[in-house]
Amino acid sequence: MTGLSLIVLGAGFSRRFGDDDKLVAPFRGSTVLQETLNAYSALQFDARILIVNESDGPVSDIGRKSGFNISLNADADSGVGTSIAAGVRDAPQSHGVMIALGDMPFLASDTVAALIDAFDASDRTKITAPAMSGRRGHPVIFPAVCCDALTALRGDEGARAVISAHAALLQLISVKDPGIFEDIDTPENLPCESG
Repeated sequence: MTGLSLIVLGAGFSRRFGDDDKLVAPFRGSTVLQETLNAYSALQFDARILIVNESDGPVSDIGRKSGFNISLNADADSGVGTSIAAGVRDAPQSHGVMIALGDMPFLASDTVAALIDAFDASDRTKITAPAMSGRRGHPVIFPAVCCDALTALRGDEGARAVISAHAALLQLISVKDPGIFEDIDTPENLPCESG
């Protein structure tokens, strides 16, 4: 048991992407979601949870094939806060949760490993996030002390408010990985060979 659960947010509606779901868009011979999940595949977690807006569909299928438990957020249309809350509620009690976005296929697995190492080195008490050039990125690890606040999130309020409320706990880990910022919002964000 690692004392850390992974929660990947995949319940958005891809409104800026057009008629298709960006998570299943082709990406380097795979899909955006599959490539994103690959960054976590070699690492140990107590639980791997993918938050979805429909339990039967291509997003859920990709998650299951990658060893994720599927958690349905029936209130996903209300915003990302409800997905974070649902994931934390479904995670087993542990030392913390890593909150990740399902549309970040450029993220390096070494970055994820470095975050886990830094979280462990803090005795699992620090909010641990990657940063480059002084700018904070994703994913973010939250210690257990933050979990009640995360489960209280509603609407389109992300975890930023939780980080602000626990600012003394924040540690930024310097990385050389622009993938901590690069998500897929529109078809233009995809590499040319995927289009």
